[in-house]
Amino acid sequence: MDMEPTAVGSSDLCPMCHEAPETVDHIFMGCPVSKEVWLQVCSWWRLLEHSPSSCRELLDCKELLGGHQRLKVVQEAIMLVLWVIWRFINSKTHALNSNSISKLVLAYEVQAHSHLWINAQNQKGQNLRWIEWCCDPIFECYYRM
Repeated sequence: MDMEPTAVGSSDLCPMCHEAPETVDHIFMGCPVSKEVWLQVCSWWRLLEHSPSSCRELLDCKELLGGHQRLKVVQEAIMLVLWVIWRFINSKTHALNSNSISKLVLAYEVQAHSHLWINAQNQKGQNLRWIEWCCDPIFECYYRM
C-alpha cells in the first residue's frame, strides 16, 4: 500500500487572510485580521493611536512601558494578544470550525482571558471587576492592584 505524505497547512500564504506570505510580521501585525484585533485592543487600552506594524515595533513599545508593576499588566495583555492570534491560526490550520470567528470575537477573547489571567495573578486579593475592566482596564488596574 503506497501512502503519500501530506503536509498540514502546506500553503505559504497566511492562514487567516490567504493574501500574503506567512511571515511572523504578517501573521501577528500585518494581516487584516490581526490588525483589527490590535486596533480593538489598543483602543480598549487607550494606548496607541495606531496598532504596531511589526514585531520589532511591538517589542520597542513593550520596552517603553518600563518595569512599573502595573504596566506589567499591559505587557501581559500584549503577550495575550499574540497567544489569541496564534491559537486562532492553529484552529484554522487544523480546521477546528474557526471560519465563522470574527475579529471582534478575538478581541473579546483578549478581554476575557486577560481579565481571568490578571485576576489569577493578583496578590492583593481584590479582583478586577468585569464591567470596569471592559470600560477602562488601566484605571481598574491602578484602582485594584
